[in-house]
Amino acid sequence: MLIQLLYFPGCPHVATARQALQRAVAKLDETPPISEIDVTDDRTPEPLRLWGSPTILVDGVDVGGGRPSGSSCRLYPDSDNLGAPSNAMIEAALRPHTQYAAASVPTIREVTPVFQVKSVEASVKFYSERLGFIARYREGDGFAIVQRDGVDMILTGATDERWRTRLNLAERPVASGAESFLAGTGSCRIRVEGVDQLHEAYQGQGVIHPNGPLRTQWWGVREFAVLDLDGNSLTFFETTAPTKPSP
Repeated sequence: MLIQLLYFPGCPHVATARQALQRAVAKLDETPPISEIDVTDDRTPEPLRLWGSPTILVDGVDVGGGRPSGSSCRLYPDSDNLGAPSNAMIEAALRPHTQYAAASVPTIREVTPVFQVKSVEASVKFYSERLGFIARYREGDGFAIVQRDGVDMILTGATDERWRTRLNLAERPVASGAESFLAGTGSCRIRVEGVDQLHEAYQGQGVIHPNGPLRTQWWGVREFAVLDLDGNSLTFFETTAPTKPSP
């Protein structure tokens, strides 16, 4: 679990937020670390610098249900302390992470896309600088996890060139799962809120799929597609009302 306390120096409500977060975390069976991040620091990734102070993110998701609004003091109208998240807000955000083992029936909680890329290093830079993700884990140039708004995406290096000399290539084209020809063959769909605003931001980055402009589909989604460095396709969509019955 990734817990981040975002603040800027001089914010009068940071101490209150820190104490509430520490009390909530202390109730967990295992105590995860808390990262405190100064949003005014030039070394702080750009997506985090867009949050007000104080902000608490659990796996990239704001405990107050808000969105980035610039480096300013935040207000929490639903909190018992107007300037900081309440204990109930924080505990509610942490609760799903403590209940998986207690589920009475098997329950699917999350799907994580895995993309094959030619260079993990170059791809991490692309996802960070062009798509607003944060690199939260990396092993050399073979594996990385990038994250945005609590959603993980795994990048693995497709660097195996042994297929070029393999005698049984026709019968078994994929052997290691890291063959270089696999880079750029992936696709996924990601449900978002604010698809129009996200499209505008990505359009400025020049990453929109040439065949995936922003459009509303009759079956009830508004969507657009993005291509990464290798040609992996990410379709971002928001649900809408269907415009006609499906055929």
